Amino acid sequence: MNNIICECGGDVVKLPDGYQCLKCQLKVLNKFMYCKLSNEQIQALFFKEELEFNDIVSKNGYKINVKIYANNRELCI
Repeated sequence: MNNIICECGGDVVKLPDGYQCLKCQLKVLNKFMYCKLSNEQIQALFFKEELEFNDIVSKNGYKINVKIYANNRELCI
């Protein structure tokens, strides 16, 4: 993915498991549970937008709906 921008204005670098801003240290993983995040979803998380996932199957077989967002330096569920 090219040209990732962080809300703080810092440079974003690619890591083996996702991306991280060098200025604010916000890290966004490129997968959530079994779902691979798209480039647009990763960019949205760097701007602290909320993402919604519906009918994700948990490891116990239950379908769940979740919202995730980046808060300071972590990904919140």
